[in-house]
Amino acid sequence: MKDWILNPAKLVVEDGKNYVYLTVQEKAGQYLTDIRLEKNGEFVSQEIVSKKEELLQRVIKFEVPELGIVNAEVDMHVVAANYKNTQKFRMSFDVNSMKPIEKPTYEDGEYTINFRALHATKEDTDSSMKDWILNPAKLVVEDGKNYVYLTVQEKAGQYLTDIRLEKNGGFVSQEIVSKKEELLQRVIKFEVPELGIVNAEVDMHVVAANYKNTQKFRMSFDTGSIQKVITSQLDTNGSVSLENITMPTSIQTNYNGQPISIVVPAGSNSLTVSELKSDANSLLVKISVGNLGNKTVKLTLRKPAGLAAAQVGAYHQNGDAWEYREAQVVGDNVVFETNLSAVKIAEAVTVPILSEPTVSENKVTLEWNKVSGATYELRINKKEIVSMEENNSYIATIGYNQSNLYEVRAIKDKHQSAWSNSVTATTGKKPGSEEETPQGPGGTPQGPGGTPQGPGGTPQTPGGTNDEMYTIDFKVLKDGTNNKSVMDDYTWKPAELKVKDGRNYISLTLLNSSWIKSFQTEKGDAKVVSTNEKVNTRVVQFEVPDLSKKLSATTHVVIPNDEFPGSGSYDERYTVQIQFDPSSKTVLKGSNPAPITPNIPVTPTIPVAEKAIKAKDGGKIEESGVVIQFPADSFASDFKVTVKKVTNPSSLPLADKESLVSDVLEITKDKTGDFKKAITLTLNFDNTKVDTTKHEVGLFWLNETTKKWVKLDNVKVDLKNGKVSGEVNHFTKFAVLAIDQTEQNNQPTQPETPSDFTDIKGHWAEEHIDSLAKIGAITGYPTGEFKPNNHITRAEFATVIVKAFGLDVIKGNAFNDTKNHWASDYIATAEAKGIVSGYSKTKFGPNDVITREQMALMVVRAAELQSNDSTLSFKDAKEISSWAQSAVKTAVHEKIITGYPNNTFKPKGNATRAEAVVVIVKALNK
Repeated sequence: MKDWILNPAKLVVEDGKNYVYLTVQEKAGQYLTDIRLEKNGEFVSQEIVSKKEELLQRVIKFEVPELGIVNAEVDMHVVAANYKNTQKFRMSFDVNSMKPIEKPTYEDGEYTINFRALHATKEDTDSSMKDWILNPAKLVVEDGKNYVYLTVQEKAGQYLTDIRLEKNGGFVSQEIVSKKEELLQRVIKFEVPELGIVNAEVDMHVVAANYKNTQKFRMSFDTGSIQKVITSQLDTNGSVSLENITMPTSIQTNYNGQPISIVVPAGSNSLTVSELKSDANSLLVKISVGNLGNKTVKLTLRKPAGLAAAQVGAYHQNGDAWEYREAQVVGDNVVFETNLSAVKIAEAVTVPILSEPTVSENKVTLEWNKVSGATYELRINKKEIVSMEENNSYIATIGYNQSNLYEVRAIKDKHQSAWSNSVTATTGKKPGSEEETPQGPGGTPQGPGGTPQGPGGTPQTPGGTNDEMYTIDFKVLKDGTNNKSVMDDYTWKPAELKVKDGRNYISLTLLNSSWIKSFQTEKGDAKVVSTNEKVNTRVVQFEVPDLSKKLSATTHVVIPNDEFPGSGSYDERYTVQIQFDPSSKTVLKGSNPAPITPNIPVTPTIPVAEKAIKAKDGGKIEESGVVIQFPADSFASDFKVTVKKVTNPSSLPLADKESLVSDVLEITKDKTGDFKKAITLTLNFDNTKVDTTKHEVGLFWLNETTKKWVKLDNVKVDLKNGKVSGEVNHFTKFAVLAIDQTEQNNQPTQPETPSDFTDIKGHWAEEHIDSLAKIGAITGYPTGEFKPNNHITRAEFATVIVKAFGLDVIKGNAFNDTKNHWASDYIATAEAKGIVSGYSKTKFGPNDVITREQMALMVVRAAELQSNDSTLSFKDAKEISSWAQSAVKTAVHEKIITGYPNNTFKPKGNATRAEAVVVIVKALNK
């Protein structure tokens, strides 16, 4: 039972009696239906004080006359096994561990404090009052007493005539401090002896309906959100020195007559305002915060008088660009977050609206409304950014059977708009081919037109409103806006829709479930229907009365500090709105489909570094844990690099014997294309996790398509200082992995050969695959598939070479890491014939995916082709390793291997099974 009851307990002594409060932690499908403690010779059932159903937690209360060892019993129910049992145990209360719970006290001064307006009786459920009282509140501590100032926001014709908070057992009316009648706002004041959850009630009056009512609710003050407010004048240098900042602090000041409020994080030591320019339609201010590091601050500036709220745009400067920042207009103020380059409030750039794409075979045409005087940037799959001129259209010829997500933004006078709505374009099948169903961004199977498929196969359009199961797309938006909320990244799409008796029930999958402490809709009916601890997800179900209207929901997200040490924990409650897309509704085949859950949850990130690099000069990014060096002229134009730390690396794939010994860093740039010169990447790793007698350390990148880590060649490992360096020509996720080199007794077996492969009909390599399969040189899989687009490993390629060229197999072992490998004899044969060599005398890397330059070298040696020293014209010819230059020249000259349509060779790129077969067949014909 020690794993089911959380330590410590809370002890409350009232009138000489001991009351113990225990927190029960259940598990999905395994429940403790009752707990009983012995009292006066009888077992007394629990009194349930509160529940957090989404966490499978409840707090229960017992009177315990004598603290010590107390007999207890529990009723257990395991649903899946239909198992019920009563189990006896004992509770041992350690009286020597008792500590009084200290109530936090604050020195006299002014603070801000966040709060929630909660339902009067429903645990952790928002009250409708949340829309009538503005966050945060102001907290003033005077002579040890807490006074809370709340801003009430009424609505035309709907008034809160009085608000009362409970104090010493009675309800005390508001004290009105100030009013802004033109905004329907007033500030009210209460003394709150103990910050926490306080009972409250409100008198409401709706004039048109002559409706009056008194409603009970609760105010929950979040003491963890308290921020010290410093009201300070800047000195002659425009600076404020900060001392002993141990919590986020709100600085209220003025500069050139303009009020400025800035919330700085703990550890900051100074605030400097160096410039401020303003006119009727804009405000520009340069602010810096000492010791800010990679953190952001919340900034409040006065809205320019000439701008209406709907016209406001917030920006901060990055190089020559003014980047768009999401902002909130509150009264006369503009509130937004920034990393404090120069910031500006000005007229917002109109956001383009993307029309539905036109697709013809493999050609995609996009159009959007023209923004006067603007150029544009197109974002593809949330990553690649393509710069456009003034044309408000984009035509691209891409691969067949592909699906991409597109967004566009306008740029006017170097000011960016927000990103537009997103559209998905899915190209058709190559004429005459029978290719697989297209894959959407992230690997989501999609049907024609980009519609996600359900478990039944090709989606069909629902024919009516009969009881049926569907998938449906949706967006999670920031409250009161059409902008995407961060919560959108914590949901899996599409959702599942069940229509029963004309009512809509949504099943929505939450990702990184352990971080989401609560999720509830405005109806308060969201319930957890399933959990998957392995991938850290849970499915919640709730009713949606009208799919065409936004549904409000509240959530509490807590990311503990140990998920990203040194960056501080994240703890936020916020309101979002869910917008469903009824037009995306797609029938799910079958009467009881399985819940839609992802194979791999999303991997949220936190910023580590961001820097603009001038292409002609090169540059260097050096932050905690990573160094990136860019040589001059490594890219065609200037670019910006962003480095982020993946905060949930456990969600990423790892093969057997692979373990992470470093942070996982996601590195991106804002321009498309590989680098022209090698970029040197150095990562720190934890050398205490490495046993040199068992582990091999390497620098790896994540292949997002295969979901496998790929090791970089020719890395330098500094085990003493915990650093690994290597060269790359593209960006993705990178990490340092330790590979367990201890021997295995279980040898993997090669798949059997089917008579006919089911997945190569019409494939461009079909004839070559058949020819090698007929001579037994290559095999397929037990499923009957060949999987031509899968990558091939060094061991597999060596094996096919030996079989295809009819070499006599030599029994033996050539490398330490192939001793117990299924292909050890084939590798030993290829090594003896001079076809393959290892990374060293002891290491071959049999399970590494083969690169194109490695493949060229092996096949040229196997075919014993005469060396050719012709000049390579590929744009990336200089990136071919020196040891592979001659072999690549020979293979290209003999037309065994070719480059790509964009005149690149991609020597470090990985070869597929189909490509490997074609190369070997061509070599056999020489």
